[in-house]
Amino acid sequence: MRTAPAVREIALSNTSVANDAPSRGDTQRGAAKREYHYFQGYHSMKVQYDNQQDNSDPMNGSIVAGDAQLIELLDSRRRDPPFFACFSADNGFQIMVGIGKDIGCIQHSRSDGQRPYLMAVSADPPMKAGYVEFLAGGTLTPCAARYIIRLNELKEIALHFLKTGERSRTVSWQLLDPKAVREDAARAKQ
Repeated sequence: MRTAPAVREIALSNTSVANDAPSRGDTQRGAAKREYHYFQGYHSMKVQYDNQQDNSDPMNGSIVAGDAQLIELLDSRRRDPPFFACFSADNGFQIMVGIGKDIGCIQHSRSDGQRPYLMAVSADPPMKAGYVEFLAGGTLTPCAARYIIRLNELKEIALHFLKTGERSRTVSWQLLDPKAVREDAARAKQ
């Protein structure tokens, strides 16, 4: 079991089971499992925040200290034009989070850039067609409607990632489809 320094983590027989499938590149749940028990107030992951649009963001490069700080960070950035932020965990995975006023998107991937690139998909998507553009490095980057999620889902996924470094099971995950923006934009014109 990999742990960050000074992290309190113990294995118990009646603990929750986390899934290792993302580390093997599977999109389905795998058989390899890890067991964790998280003490109240302690997180197993060190998660670093990086604003992909605004290099002057005072939080750039900061380690997110806990649930309250993450929620405050997400809520305060909703006032900005939609943009991407990266949350990198010390387990070799990251989430790229599109932050908008009431909606967003999340891509889960390896920190080294290797595939798979998995997109969170809501059971009740706020959009059926079209796309939303998020800023990254001054460039508008479209995200297909099928990958747009509500802010409450985005927060729940981000909080789960902060605690475990893994994908949340509250949404389904699909491989990023390079044709999705074009297809969803065409559907909006119908």
